[in-house]
Amino acid sequence: MVAAAVVKKAVDSLHLKDPYAKIMVMGDFNDGPYNKSISEVVGAKYEKEDVGLKELYNPYETILRKGGGTIAYRGSWDVFDQIFFTAPLLEEEYSEYRYYKSGIFSPPFLQNPREVVVSCSRVRENKANDPITIRNPMMKTSLKNKSNG
Repeated sequence: MVAAAVVKKAVDSLHLKDPYAKIMVMGDFNDGPYNKSISEVVGAKYEKEDVGLKELYNPYETILRKGGGTIAYRGSWDVFDQIFFTAPLLEEEYSEYRYYKSGIFSPPFLQNPREVVVSCSRVRENKANDPITIRNPMMKTSLKNKSNG
C-alpha cells in the first residue's frame, strides 16, 4: 500500500500544476488490480471510457480478466506489474504520444512453470556449459543435464 500511496501523492501533485498532465506510471506493486492499494488508493479504472480528468486507467486489469498475467503462482496468473495512464494519454488523436494498446510479453518458454531450459556455467554438475533443465522442486524431480539425459 505504501507504493500506491506514493504514486497517488505524486500524480495528485502533478495534477495540481496541470490537470491535463500526460502521466504514465509503471512498476511492480506486489498487488493485483483488485487489491485496495490499486483499486482504491490509486483509484485506477479498467475501462477507458470510465476514466475522467485527473484519474488513471490500468489496461492490465483487462488482461488479467482475460486470463493473462505477469506472474504465475500455484497454477494461476496474476498481475503484480501495473501500468497507469491519465486521461489525456487516452485520447485517440495520435499526432502526439498517446496510449495505443498494451500487452504482456509472454513467449512459450516463459509460460511453463514446471520446466525451464537455461544455459549456465556456474552449476557444478554442468562443467561442459551445456543447456540444463531445472524442474520445479514441487514436481519432486532433480536438476538434470539435458545432454546426459
